[in-house]
Amino acid sequence: FFVRENWIRNDRDCGFEGDGWLVTPRGARCYTRCVSHIITTPRSGPLNSTSNRNKLLLDFTMMFAVGSVALLVASAVSQPTPRVSGAGTSLNFSATEFNFNYNNGQSSVTLSGISAAINQVRAAAQMRVTGTCPGTTSVTGINADGTVSCTDPALIAAVFSTITAIQTALPTPCVLSSWGAWSACSATCDGVSTRSRTITQQAVNAVSCSSFSLEENRTCSAPCPAPSPPPPPVFDPCNGNERHYNLNSGYQSVSISSYIAQDVLYHSISDDSSGGRGFGRVIKAFSAGETVTQTTAQLAVAQFKHGDYICGTSGGISIVGFGTPRESNWAPTRLAGTNFAVPCTRSNPFKIFVLAYDQGAVVDLYFELNISQRIVLSAGELYTFSNIIRQGRNVMIRSTAPVLATIVAGTATTGLPVQTGDVDHMVLAPASPSIIGIASNNGFLTAMLGPPNTAASVVVAQLASVCGNNRRQTLNVPIGRYGTHGYRGSQYNAFPCTVTAAANILIGGSSVGDGDGAEATMWMPTTLLTHEFIIPVPCQHYTIACSAPGTALIQTSKGTAVGQRRVAVAGTTSGAFYYGATGTTVGGLYINTTAPCFVYADGRVDGDELVIYGTPV
Repeated sequence: FFVRENWIRNDRDCGFEGDGWLVTPRGARCYTRCVSHIITTPRSGPLNSTSNRNKLLLDFTMMFAVGSVALLVASAVSQPTPRVSGAGTSLNFSATEFNFNYNNGQSSVTLSGISAAINQVRAAAQMRVTGTCPGTTSVTGINADGTVSCTDPALIAAVFSTITAIQTALPTPCVLSSWGAWSACSATCDGVSTRSRTITQQAVNAVSCSSFSLEENRTCSAPCPAPSPPPPPVFDPCNGNERHYNLNSGYQSVSISSYIAQDVLYHSISDDSSGGRGFGRVIKAFSAGETVTQTTAQLAVAQFKHGDYICGTSGGISIVGFGTPRESNWAPTRLAGTNFAVPCTRSNPFKIFVLAYDQGAVVDLYFELNISQRIVLSAGELYTFSNIIRQGRNVMIRSTAPVLATIVAGTATTGLPVQTGDVDHMVLAPASPSIIGIASNNGFLTAMLGPPNTAASVVVAQLASVCGNNRRQTLNVPIGRYGTHGYRGSQYNAFPCTVTAAANILIGGSSVGDGDGAEATMWMPTTLLTHEFIIPVPCQHYTIACSAPGTALIQTSKGTAVGQRRVAVAGTTSGAFYYGATGTTVGGLYINTTAPCFVYADGRVDGDELVIYGTPV
């Protein structure tokens, strides 16, 4: 730069011309020499001139204030501010200070650190940067020789990897939709209304959406009244096991067989011999397969009454009652039902005993499609429909709750209990869409409309019969009447037949035995067949009637291996049988079958046909 442009005469380095100074620095090096030359060659002549002194002061001021900003900044930061002091005119220079006083005694200028600043500028001017950093690295410093220091590439890669990892791990919050509208109230009391929302964005590295509820409920109706307390538990001395009820089933003695080891209980609804009313008595502790006969005297009652029952306290039993001279089945609760259809094949009159054993019921007695009588029974009550004239037709019973029923028929159906003459006694099996039986001497089938009894237009039921010998027939039976089965055998020594009906039709069937006693028996619903049987009385002969072929294990008493045998039960899937012609002289014959079955037995005392129902289904 030029200190005084109007003083320039040529481009020479530093020097004097005329009576003034010319300063022509060319860059930092030239400037340094000029200043050094000027300062180290003082001349008294020019300084004696006031104008020259002022020019010199102005020139140096301009030089330091305008010409080298970096030098002045460095000087201002590291050295004291210029100061005015003393009087007189002098110029002094040392390595650390430049002091100039002019003679008017009013001002003095001191600049410190001039030499150091000049050296710093010289060193900076001499530096030249010659190095470069490769790739994506960058300069971290400049060395004295002009080379540069660069960042470590591995460090750069690690930084970028760290940045990427941080960016990848940045959390994405769970985003849920707004709540939907509340649903309608679910009930008029204790009702609940619900609203829901959905997940629109799953969370990543943030609180899981499963932490938030997607559904909430609120009460929307008044509380319901407190429920009534449950009824007290009903005491059941049979512990839920099947009961066998006396419905004109013999009044002098009873033979009982137990399928398992258990206590067997007798319950009476009448006074005992000492005046007690309604009691239960444990007959004894039975072993498995044991058979015992008990008289009324042994059980401390005058006679068995309608509604008395006997049960096992842990499992099933088999029972036959005796009243001179008849042997009859007690009614097991598995035969309870709400619909019964009975062919009336014997001479008039008939009597039907109905027991509401467990709960109250309204019971209707039908003659064909018309109600003849209606009764209302409370739990435990029994009613007798008497003097029924239906020979050659049928009887139907409908009940609002399950009931047990038996029928007696013949010329001696007067008085209670019925015990003389040619009296039939049958425990009624509930009407069913499918039944199985043996038409011994004769078989009779009847039909009734199934619930809800709306098909009043049906006047003839079409029944399909298939027997174990593949004999097939179709029977058209008018509703309210009965039809005769075309296939028959003697004394139950014949193939069973399975009879089925069309939809909404229920079937009932019976057979007349061998003519030597109370020989009528009911056909069984196919759903009530089982596998294990004990005949509790001596018998003349017996028949195992099954729904399919198989084998049967026969023992003189359950668990007795001496004399046991296994026999074939022959036939087809429509019926199979085994006929035991020799019978037994004592009670307790045990039978176990591979196919579902039931057993007919012809009692030895009076030749009465019995049904052995077996263990409960």
